[in-house]
Amino acid sequence: IMTFYLLKDFRKFKDYLKDNLKTKNKKLLNDLLKVNVIVKKYIGWQIVAAIIVATFCSISYTLFDIPYSIVLAFIAGILNPIPYFGSAILMIIGAFVMLLVDDGNFFTNLLVIVGSISTIHFINAYLIEPNVLGKQVGLHPVILIISLFVFGGLLGLIGLLIAVPATAALMMFYEEWRKTELNSEEEFQDKVPK
Repeated sequence: IMTFYLLKDFRKFKDYLKDNLKTKNKKLLNDLLKVNVIVKKYIGWQIVAAIIVATFCSISYTLFDIPYSIVLAFIAGILNPIPYFGSAILMIIGAFVMLLVDDGNFFTNLLVIVGSISTIHFINAYLIEPNVLGKQVGLHPVILIISLFVFGGLLGLIGLLIAVPATAALMMFYEEWRKTELNSEEEFQDKVPK
């Protein structure tokens, strides 16, 4: 019920917050707008990545004649934003579906499902996502991967979900702080008599 009302009045809440921050704290408003851009890019990429993963899983499952290939591929796309656990959950769902279908090729079908998921998620998580998403949100691929390990270790599944946008926001604040420190140091150097 609370989510319904938050979504229903989100625009009003957003406008109210903007109006108040414009007059009281422009710096906070600027920071929130920058974080908003980062989160939008992150969510946009997750949608694109989910479509890519679902498409490649669908192709792979169809080529190997896996029962319910489109449904399993759709689930793969939905679970893609959940790092590590999404793949494991999908493998369990695939094994359960293969047990229910029982077409005599359980181990072959399961091997294809596990192999496809592992390969596609590995390529997405360690090759495509760090490069593409890292460039979109301004993170080096190594920092992006390390952030997943750190946030996942500290906060578990929720940490894995918020790792990239949180790290990108922290890096944005760090870069701003560093620029102000460099500027203040230059101003201090200019004031020192020579």
